[in-house]
Amino acid sequence: MMTPKKQREIVIEFERIQLIRKRAKTELAPCGKCGRGSDFVPLLDAADLFGTTDTDLFHFISTNDCHYHLDSTSRIFLCVTSLIESLKHQNQTRRLMA
Repeated sequence: MMTPKKQREIVIEFERIQLIRKRAKTELAPCGKCGRGSDFVPLLDAADLFGTTDTDLFHFISTNDCHYHLDSTSRIFLCVTSLIESLKHQNQTRRLMA
């Protein structure tokens, strides 16, 4: 007589990483909050890079204390260094919460 065998179920998941390259021109300028030179990108160009609206991106930089400044024509320029640091912090927070 055969004894019943245990059965297992195996689930395999594949994640796909897609490389997307977009470019934007930056301006090198001193960042008052970083205390060093940094690349600055216009808000509209940064929103295009991230595939979001300028309103949503401005909300993100406001709530995450990203550095930015206004030029003489009232255009918003984002400090790329602080933006990347905030994105990294946001990503680490999501991993901890999962």
